[in-house]
Amino acid sequence: MNSEIIFTQDYSYSVTATHATLGQLGDGRLTFGPGKGTTLQFRLSTLKLSEHQTLDEVHAVTEDGQHFTLFDCQFEQLFLSCQYIVSTETIDAFVLAEVKVLDISPWFFEYQRMQGKPGEKIEWVNTPHDISASLTLDDKNLTVKAYPHTSIDQTDDGHLIKDSVLFSIESTTALSISNVRRYTTDLLALLSILLGTPASISSVGVKSDNGSSGYVFFPYYEPEADTGTRKKESHDYFLKKPIIEANWQTIVQNFFPSELRDPLWLRLSGMKRYNDFWEYKVLGYVTLWEAYVSSQTQSLGKKTIAIPTKAVKRFHEKLDKNKLTLTNEQVQGVKDLADSVFQTREYTLQEKTEIVISQTDLDIVKIINLSSDAFVRLRKIRDEIAHGDIITIPPDEHPLLSTRIEKLTLLLTYFAFIEFGLKKDDFLACLRSTRNRMVRGANLNEAHLDKVMGTAEFITLTSENLLALKPVATGRAFCCFYRNDQGEVSYSLDDTKTYFAKLQSNALGNNPDYNEVFNNQEKKIRYVPNLYFEDGQHNLHFTAVILFE
Repeated sequence: MNSEIIFTQDYSYSVTATHATLGQLGDGRLTFGPGKGTTLQFRLSTLKLSEHQTLDEVHAVTEDGQHFTLFDCQFEQLFLSCQYIVSTETIDAFVLAEVKVLDISPWFFEYQRMQGKPGEKIEWVNTPHDISASLTLDDKNLTVKAYPHTSIDQTDDGHLIKDSVLFSIESTTALSISNVRRYTTDLLALLSILLGTPASISSVGVKSDNGSSGYVFFPYYEPEADTGTRKKESHDYFLKKPIIEANWQTIVQNFFPSELRDPLWLRLSGMKRYNDFWEYKVLGYVTLWEAYVSSQTQSLGKKTIAIPTKAVKRFHEKLDKNKLTLTNEQVQGVKDLADSVFQTREYTLQEKTEIVISQTDLDIVKIINLSSDAFVRLRKIRDEIAHGDIITIPPDEHPLLSTRIEKLTLLLTYFAFIEFGLKKDDFLACLRSTRNRMVRGANLNEAHLDKVMGTAEFITLTSENLLALKPVATGRAFCCFYRNDQGEVSYSLDDTKTYFAKLQSNALGNNPDYNEVFNNQEKKIRYVPNLYFEDGQHNLHFTAVILFE
């Protein structure tokens, strides 16, 4: 295969361009790279093309003999712009596209590690395996695979081991270069939604049906800027790796042919790249939400207005008094026709939202916890932005806007999961033990998430008892509580001090007998890693609790 074209790098070559029918077109400078597309600037002395002339394919050769094929070209003012470029001489017919994806190796290789001793034997364990899915799309039989790739490069200090993730799209019949771009773009959009973070292209290799291969370049999003802070780790991604391994076939079969793929899911994935002015973020996500709920309520038609308007009432009265020779059935038919036109209206966004939320799993709604009032506020701000109105936001509301947008994003992500064939439990599993920005910023109802997942113990108290414990709920771990026969709970400061003293003196083993630790044989003493006291409306959360019962 020819030299790899990296989507994050700029390229510039002096080339000679030729066309299969027109012959040699002339010499010029070929440039392409992120944010600039692909252009060939001809020298004035070699000009052979006319203004606005279009060419399907142009062949370019560099001074050192490297070949490129330019597809879908148009000439304007000395510049030949093209939609696609391939690093070999080829025709527009491919059977394989291999996409190297940036910045997802920590997720894909999460469980891989080295085992053994240096100088003796070292081997990889828990190496990720290939995942594969097949589908029929656009009358083409496609296979979409994901697999690991490890390269070892020699450096001044030794060897550098680099893991990367490849996705391939293979077809039994020829794919056009536009097919390659569409399927690649769709794939990256799918990954961005599932992972909860933008997935970007490193390179796209292609193979034609005659066996020749090369690399393709086309305009695409620039990757997230490297801020110089910590590198991403597996917990920064939303989707858990085992979920995609178990459901890849289902996901692929549901996503690629989805009627919501373009524009809804593609735009949702694109919004994940936006980290700039907050007003446009509100505008983007609320508009995406409106598109989704509208798609889910299309079958409702229009809403009937319960109370007739004055105009309709007057029309009915005049129709009753008319001197036309109409039968009673005809009069009623005219009234019904008028009612169907003037006594109906479109559902509002708020009404559509309430309908969709009412049909959504109650646990998901409680965990994400976007109130109706909060959504109304987002919608009003979106409308003010769209209409160019002055927006007045109290200072204390600014932090809430970011949280509400992340909640709305999570709701859209949940519906995407369901659309892709995943289940409620898959989504809940992704909410647990993650540092994903979307989840961290959403201020979830962690108590209900713990209750649904069964990852905490819940003890019901009276409201008075819960209020008495509130001063203790400072986030401190290893608190000691007594629970009497009536179910009342009290905090023990003395036992808490005793336990801390033993912890600091390393007097506790890995599995201590708490009755011996506290020299108390009268109570059942147990360790509760995650505990909530609740009264039905409010709760207090404690970790690493010692409970005397």
